[in-house]
Amino acid sequence: TVTLFKDVDLSDTLVIENKKLLLDLNGKTIYNTKDIWCAKNKNSWSLISVRGTADVTIIGNGKMLAKENDIYAVDVFDKTAKLTVESGELVGNIHAVYVVEGEAVIKGGTYSVQQIYSETLPYEFTLNLYDASRKEGVAKMTVYGGTFYKFNPGDNHAEGAGTNFLASGYESVLSGDYYT
Repeated sequence: TVTLFKDVDLSDTLVIENKKLLLDLNGKTIYNTKDIWCAKNKNSWSLISVRGTADVTIIGNGKMLAKENDIYAVDVFDKTAKLTVESGELVGNIHAVYVVEGEAVIKGGTYSVQQIYSETLPYEFTLNLYDASRKEGVAKMTVYGGTFYKFNPGDNHAEGAGTNFLASGYESVLSGDYYT
């Protein structure tokens, strides 16, 4: 278990690889003030990247706040990597959570993007899978809960019109600008 006791300003993607980790945001914020996007290596595109056989769970009602027009909040990078988000606020650019390969399970939390994808599909990729990996069956996203700003996890364009990331038997409800 890693518990934050102060806010953390990252200068590069924090890679969590081959570890089982409970990340307790503890009401604190992980953020970046300097650009990270591919700064040091070609795979630096998130605050946190879950890789290898890592199994990471995020709790603690804190915030992951990517610098505007820079990076995503979190990504899952390898087939055997897994991310579970139980709480917290994840704010990214174009994507809050991006799965290249592996699995993301969304049980709670609040999700938004500050840099939109396009004028016609502005928030449709808040949660997203890499298309080729999804087609190969090595990228997966399952939503059980959470609150999403202008993004419907049950009917979005992330993997084509009508994509449904919701677990079987779950539905999303719109209230104002938020789907829950």
